[in-house]
Amino acid sequence: MTTIDTSRRQFLRQSTTLSVGSAMLSPWLLNLSAIADAAAAESTAGYKALVCVFLAGGNDACNTILPASSDTASWARYEAVRPQIKLARNTGVSILNGANSHALHPMLAKTASLYGAGRLAFVANVGNLLGTLLDRSRFEQPAASTIPARLRSHNDQQTAWQSGQTNVAAYGWGGRFGAQQSFGTNDPSDAFRSIRIGGSNDTFSVGESLLPYGMVARQNGVIGLLPLAQAPQDALYGKVPRSGLLKVVRGAFTPPRSNLIERDYSDVVARALDNEQYLNGLLGAPGTSPVTVPDFELARALEVVGRVIKGHATKTGRQVFFVTLGGFDTHGSQLDTHAKRLEELDASLSFFDALLGAHGLRPHVTTFTMSDFGRLLNANGDGSDHGWGGHQIVMGDAVAGGRIHGQIPAYAQANGSSAPQLTGDGALIPDISIGSYAATLGRWFGIRDEALLRSFFPYACTAHGSAFDVGFMKA
Repeated sequence: MTTIDTSRRQFLRQSTTLSVGSAMLSPWLLNLSAIADAAAAESTAGYKALVCVFLAGGNDACNTILPASSDTASWARYEAVRPQIKLARNTGVSILNGANSHALHPMLAKTASLYGAGRLAFVANVGNLLGTLLDRSRFEQPAASTIPARLRSHNDQQTAWQSGQTNVAAYGWGGRFGAQQSFGTNDPSDAFRSIRIGGSNDTFSVGESLLPYGMVARQNGVIGLLPLAQAPQDALYGKVPRSGLLKVVRGAFTPPRSNLIERDYSDVVARALDNEQYLNGLLGAPGTSPVTVPDFELARALEVVGRVIKGHATKTGRQVFFVTLGGFDTHGSQLDTHAKRLEELDASLSFFDALLGAHGLRPHVTTFTMSDFGRLLNANGDGSDHGWGGHQIVMGDAVAGGRIHGQIPAYAQANGSSAPQLTGDGALIPDISIGSYAATLGRWFGIRDEALLRSFFPYACTAHGSAFDVGFMKA
């Protein structure tokens, strides 16, 4: 039996993954409806990028933004139901939201500075809805069709967030957005309209006619299809010249394949090599960042995103990026675990803002968070369980910053009774749908046709602004 070593397996696997940045995998993968979608999208000059930072596991909104300092009833409820995971009133980082003063988690000091500078905003209480706004009374006696399926399941709610539709959707709104505007006929940049950093098998990056290009959070981010030559000779696996193998792969020493599957696979590998060569030429060798990169995986991923953006920002086109920060499923040891995750998020977002500023690219890039769900206000001991609505961060020069858009729900009424936007066990009932949040970003991205937005986000609804524009983007 022939044994294939690890590096050969890697070659076979990477050849199929590194060529899928464009929809040209094979003719039958083209979705003709995307042509109509692209025609419906508004054609806007210049370059724009959306960067999604997915907080995997379900970020605890209740400890991310604390109740308003004047809301004594909410503070009393917060402290009563979170005895082991509450934050003291005087430990947070204060921010103003109009006449109200809130506090952020103490690890979000740099985030608070960006908020104060007007380049960052929060969007409060966003979550999965099915086109109907709910409060506690409607939630406790609901029609079955108004409550999303498998509401507290990680996999299902990640899919709902990343698709903007339901827990069983196959395509994501990032991939669909990226497909709306080409960089131009025969421009190799088209293969990089949707990019994921790291190994996440997300829905967000995948469109009917656009598949993501995979990169990694190290060096210049490019994953080589073939390993580098082994010294002292240009050889792979100890005996095969790398340069010769490249020529073989490109068909230099072989006649055209008559078998359709062989020929299609050969084309896929050739495109992977073309994409690798183009991106390496664009990004160059890893170099010194103009801004010191914090020692966090998320920061390294965003440094790669910044390199790709800088390489494409002189063109007219659109790009979407997907980056994951895990570790937010805090069923236990929440105070310590959540603080570490927010420290990494805080440092990385501040770094990315500075990096974009150094390149003069802040007006062209909007960075935003998503997460599976928020967590219950009611603690389970030293942790918290899966909830529903949560608060999101949006960052960039185009953001209407220095504000909390929407409304932080009260945790109790003045008389001590439960607030209308909380379930009995303390889940925040969202009043901004995922679709409305996403569509607002889509409008800035250049997708303004309401019929197209409705096809992407059929369940869009919000108590703030309009269904397709919550109002947290300037234009």
